Amino acid sequence: MRSGKCIAANRKSERTCVSSDAAPSRRRLAMTSAAEQGYLKPEEAAEKSPMQQFYADKSIFLTGGTGFMGKVISEKLLRTCPDIRTIYLLIRPKKGKEISARFEEIFSDPVFAQLQEKNPKFASCVVPVAGDVAQKGLGLSEEDRQTLIENVNIVFHAAATVRFDEKLRLANAINVQGTKDMLALCALMKNLNAVIHVSTAYSNCNLREIKEKFYEPPISHEKLTQCVEALDDNLLDGSTPVLLQDFPNTYAFTKNVAEDVVKDLGRDLPIAVYRPAIIIATWKEPVSGWIDNVYGPTGVVVGAGLGILRTLQADKEMVADLVPVDMAVSALIATAYDTAVSARKAGDEIPIYNYVSSPEKPITWGEFMELNYKNGVNIPSMKAIWYYTLTINKFRSLHLLCSLFLHFLPALLVDGVLMVIGRQPQMMKVYKKIHRFGDVIAYFSTQQWNFSNQNMQSLWSRMHPKDQYLFNFSMKNMDWEDYFRTHILGLRKYLAKDDPSTLPAARKRWFKFLVVHRCIQGVAMYVAVRILWSLLSYIFLPAAATISIFLHTSSATAATAILRNRRNPVSTPGKFPKGERESLGGKRKPLLVPSVTEADEDVRKGPAWKIGKISIEKTRKSAASAEKRGGGGSYKCGQVGVRINLSTLSLRSHLDQRAVRDVAEFPSGQTLAPSRLKRRTTRGEGYFPFAMEIVNTKPLTYFGDDDLTPVQQFYHEKSVLITGASGFMGKVLLEKLLRSCPGVGNVYILLRPKRGEQPLQRLEKLMKDPVFERLRRERGSLIGATPGVVPITGDISRPGLGISAADRAVLVSSVEIVFHVAATVRFNEKMRQALQTNLGGTNAVMQLCKEMHQLKSFVYVSTAYTNSPRDKVDEVVYTPPVDPDKILQCMEWMSEEQFEDLAPS
Repeated sequence: MRSGKCIAANRKSERTCVSSDAAPSRRRLAMTSAAEQGYLKPEEAAEKSPMQQFYADKSIFLTGGTGFMGKVISEKLLRTCPDIRTIYLLIRPKKGKEISARFEEIFSDPVFAQLQEKNPKFASCVVPVAGDVAQKGLGLSEEDRQTLIENVNIVFHAAATVRFDEKLRLANAINVQGTKDMLALCALMKNLNAVIHVSTAYSNCNLREIKEKFYEPPISHEKLTQCVEALDDNLLDGSTPVLLQDFPNTYAFTKNVAEDVVKDLGRDLPIAVYRPAIIIATWKEPVSGWIDNVYGPTGVVVGAGLGILRTLQADKEMVADLVPVDMAVSALIATAYDTAVSARKAGDEIPIYNYVSSPEKPITWGEFMELNYKNGVNIPSMKAIWYYTLTINKFRSLHLLCSLFLHFLPALLVDGVLMVIGRQPQMMKVYKKIHRFGDVIAYFSTQQWNFSNQNMQSLWSRMHPKDQYLFNFSMKNMDWEDYFRTHILGLRKYLAKDDPSTLPAARKRWFKFLVVHRCIQGVAMYVAVRILWSLLSYIFLPAAATISIFLHTSSATAATAILRNRRNPVSTPGKFPKGERESLGGKRKPLLVPSVTEADEDVRKGPAWKIGKISIEKTRKSAASAEKRGGGGSYKCGQVGVRINLSTLSLRSHLDQRAVRDVAEFPSGQTLAPSRLKRRTTRGEGYFPFAMEIVNTKPLTYFGDDDLTPVQQFYHEKSVLITGASGFMGKVLLEKLLRSCPGVGNVYILLRPKRGEQPLQRLEKLMKDPVFERLRRERGSLIGATPGVVPITGDISRPGLGISAADRAVLVSSVEIVFHVAATVRFNEKMRQALQTNLGGTNAVMQLCKEMHQLKSFVYVSTAYTNSPRDKVDEVVYTPPVDPDKILQCMEWMSEEQFEDLAPS
């Protein structure tokens, strides 16, 4: 950036930078044209308009000037307001390019061609400023910052990340934090007349009616900043859908929060919010049809015109709020003028301008695509790879089906050919990007909003006729038919980079695509009719019948037999398993003897839709055995065996072996493979017995009560703390500890008051549970005994476990063993409650254990499924997906609703 001295020294030349030589003649030509058309009287044409007078000798700071809209802002100001002193353009170094190189690259764009032709030195009053809105303090040097503070009169803050799928951290840094830093800089500017924050008409797209006013944000900018700073990238990305709530993307969300920044921090500034709708290519200024990106609707038109995009999810009846960029820029420049001359008083509302087309000149998505096709079919691009075949579907399911047949299957075919000829496949990658693009715009193309724009219309009505001519932004003057006549030509020239001389060749190529396309359509229609005829014949002709048999769901064995081919008899594999299994060195009777399940009726012939489920009769007999076994002392041994047989299914035909599926399911959730299949024949009928057998053994050994085992010795006279003792596993742990380790010391159990019952009452009720019946019979009551069971009032979901200071002192001084069993095991628990109990509670127990003087052992009861995303889980501690400390920090500020939304639906 130039130094302050250079700026002062060159101020005179800068003020006249566009007024020299060619500039006066250009203005005379423009004004003559205006007068001839009847917009202005001849005497008016010779004078400067009020807006031109306002911008004369003004210094402007523009962010986002390197973008699509920013280039048009610079061009419009330099061409229409030639007496501007300086435009300070914020530019960040990019991809190894210095800002000087980027500066030259920007002003070599075709959008500046008219200025370049009239005055080759038009950019001499534009000063590049090194900076980055994503960096702290806009990334400005101290010298540049001071220059801006001393000289700037008008600020256009148009910088933003417009990627809908941008990461929330970067979107917040640019759209929210960048706005904060800009307003902080504006507050220091000594000669500030107006600040315009460029937002979007869809900053409140979660609403259906959008007026020119501020709305409550989903989260304040302070809380969003805290969240972004507290969470690492993985956790922030995972939390993004929760934070977005009903916003479709991070762009709309952060632009909404940025408006909250303006409302909160811009009260004392001459500021306004400008909300343009979907911005498309230029209509008339400085050239027709200019655009430099394929975002939004433009990407749809380009993709369809090149024959790449063939299906789109959109509702043809929905209104598309589209505005040409040249008209949007004129409206922006006018809002800065209106903000400055209106002189808003302290306490007045910050004005908001909705610049939209729907209130005055609406156009639907169907009309948009029809006008593009109508004007584009005769001027195809040389880069087209297929004929125009775009299908618009309102319903997502139909759109996805079309995507399969029109996008992905052709892409697979093309990539396959490319691989065969030794080239790199690429079409699948292209269509994956297109699919993501379609998902992004579907939100806006399948619904519409009711915008009001009274402030914008009022501004237009107050403008001088000469300004209305110079800065025409009234959508009442919009002619969509005329616009799209030049729109396609602009896309062909500025995006496809096609030379006009290639148009005849492109039309011949386009016709060839059409012929091939129609041929493929005919073949596809023929194949579809044949497939449909075959399916109907298969369903309604008995000779092609398919029969399915389903056993009752209550049966222990489920088998499905499907008749597929009468001419392919099933082979005879294996043998039917017989006899009893040996286990523990001896034969054992099964607990459940063979269970016979058979069909009570034969399968009938006929189409599948005529065959219902076959009724089943099942018989079951049981027997059990337990016996004394010698050797190694006195103990008992028992075993459990299960054998289940599906006896016979009678079918009057052969089965296709490949179609046989059989499964055995047990109540435990264990799935067993069936035995091998054997076919038996009796009186011409086929019988297919299925058999299955499993034997489980579990010996139970008891030692004498006189000898203490090593485990019993460890627990002898040691005090134990158990959390979660009132739960299912906690009760069994408490009972086992008291019964099998009779010498254990005091057992402290953490209990919270519940339903009007105090911990002691809950303990008394707990010890009456049937699981403690044997313990009560053998040892009597242990409540109040020494040693015995001692209740501790507390709650693991509360800070410090909710334990009193006296109880905490007892635990710290006496407990040697801790079992932390307490947890909420509800899979659909509210997120905050789950975190407070399972994370916060564990953290509090750990803090308590660190204070215990005699702690010998701490056991945290987790679950085998804590690392369920892994295919293999070893007995090691894995790194958690998020930092627990950061989650605890988030618990301090996130609302109950946000935590509730974090839970998976």
